[in-house]
Amino acid sequence: MAHLSADSYHPTGYEAAFGIPRRCDTRQGTSEVAIERLRNPKPGGKIAAAREYGIDLTLLMNRLRETPEERSRNLESVMTDVVELRKGLRKAS
Repeated sequence: MAHLSADSYHPTGYEAAFGIPRRCDTRQGTSEVAIERLRNPKPGGKIAAAREYGIDLTLLMNRLRETPEERSRNLESVMTDVVELRKGLRKAS
């Protein structure tokens, strides 16, 4: 897996939607600033609205604590499980 530098990183999804800082510390796998924003969202902000809507922000905080390598391994594991599930469904048909 290629290492992403802070300069080559582009936020997507929840990172862009909720204003999580563009520059995350990839060595630590997280940005304490981002996690603090999720813990204590600005009243009337997008993060507060997401919490009020019912989005579980603790799941997002846990993902932000993971290193890019851990995220990649977890995604790879899920993808492997999906492939196995599809094989099982084909056999059952």
